[in-house]
Amino acid sequence: EEAAGAFHHHAAQVTGSFGAVRRPDPAPAEEDAFTGTAPPIVDLDDAWHVGAGVAPEAVALTPGRERNGVAVSSGEVRDGESAERVIEYLTQLIDDRSGSRTAGLPTLSAPPTIRLAEGTSDAFAAYVEHTVQLINTALPAGKRIALSPEPAPPLTALAEVPEGRIFIDFAPSKDDWALGGRYEYRWTDYDGVPVMVAEVDPTAEYDSAAQRWEFVGMRAGRIWFDREVLETNLNTVRIWDWDADRNEWREEPREELWESRPDESDTVRHRYPDEYVPKMTMSALLRALGLLRRVDSADFPDSFLRDTPRPRLRHLPGIDGEALFAAYDRLAPGTLPEDLSPESLGAWDDTSFHLRGDLDIAGAEAAFGVAFRNGLARPWAAGTAPLSELGSNSALFGTASWNGALLGVTPAAETVAGQARLTVELRTLDAELAFSGLERWGVEQAPGAAGTGTRWGDGGLEYSVEIRGNTFHRTGGDSGTATGAFFGPAHEAMGGVLERSDLAAGFGGVR
Repeated sequence: EEAAGAFHHHAAQVTGSFGAVRRPDPAPAEEDAFTGTAPPIVDLDDAWHVGAGVAPEAVALTPGRERNGVAVSSGEVRDGESAERVIEYLTQLIDDRSGSRTAGLPTLSAPPTIRLAEGTSDAFAAYVEHTVQLINTALPAGKRIALSPEPAPPLTALAEVPEGRIFIDFAPSKDDWALGGRYEYRWTDYDGVPVMVAEVDPTAEYDSAAQRWEFVGMRAGRIWFDREVLETNLNTVRIWDWDADRNEWREEPREELWESRPDESDTVRHRYPDEYVPKMTMSALLRALGLLRRVDSADFPDSFLRDTPRPRLRHLPGIDGEALFAAYDRLAPGTLPEDLSPESLGAWDDTSFHLRGDLDIAGAEAAFGVAFRNGLARPWAAGTAPLSELGSNSALFGTASWNGALLGVTPAAETVAGQARLTVELRTLDAELAFSGLERWGVEQAPGAAGTGTRWGDGGLEYSVEIRGNTFHRTGGDSGTATGAFFGPAHEAMGGVLERSDLAAGFGGVR
């Protein structure tokens, strides 16, 4: 089946928990709508995490000079995958298994653009966008997936999808799928019925000297969902209990509160839409990006593409992200297995330079920072989730402000630091985010005291932001994306991620 290009995802793999927001946030502001380039905000039940999942332990870093009430630390941590391990992973994906299948790396020659079919609901669109954001944390800005605001014609066959595009369609039912692609990846329900099918269209040529087919690249992709099944599941929590007497799984669809979902165990399986749709989308998009096959779970137990179920996923696993980065930043489409070696990745480091800032809030945690490795900066912020939405915090009135710091790196790995301030008019939730006193220091150098560095740019940045529940998002001001969340039981802190072409940074502050 694999030699013919068919990929099947069995029912047993539709389990576990995906760390997406349980109920999607409203759509992004119009200016940033469906770009997919904003950082993800991951709901971890009792905490929020903004940006890439690369936060180091504070004890692994060297304490530095405090900045505006923020405890700053920095240093190197060996937290990446070695070049040898990345090559082993990619080799499992692209080798020809003694001529039994097509060899080579079928990646796209340019970053793809996703178009959702006309009529896609806001809920489904939010799940896709969140998944794209998770994948994009592993890719450089110029190589990231884009989400187009232009809808795709519904029920478009793969052959009609333009080059470099991936169409996603939540079709009325599987009876409406216009299948016809040679390479097909299926995700089936527990009862074996297909719920999602991803079709990819790699290009290949026959090498008469090697006597094998070889991938040249990827033309386009097409992802189908059965909306009828998914909409049913959006309204019904599906629980499978193990019936020991009958020695089989027994399904018991029933209404459940989101907060009371049972943990999976040896006797309980479940499926929730916030886990189910993003996990299928992640699997499909990794295939559409050229990672067509599975890897050995014994060799790569954390991979999302392993050949046995992965029970829990909150961020794109490190090995998958590293391989994706290598495939799109270091290797050309059509790279053959015999051309893979650690040297083919160029200068490669498995050690990251980190800047981290910790906020002091009673009874809770909040931190932010940025990791830099192999030319890729990955900012983040994380902290304890509030007990209510900001607008419902009756202890706050008038204007509230949070003050702290920004810590970042330039594309040349110079460090940047300055002050951060978020001001919110609580009656209207109008907000302004400002960074001031921005200075830069040398490559991977710990920031010094204010005034000891060289001014970065004109020394400041200002943004208008929109508050949505306990998160905030840039709506105007200077260029770049600014996304964040509030932390602490009573919104004692805030933190977020700033990404621009000349700066990637985490920031945070206390009220």
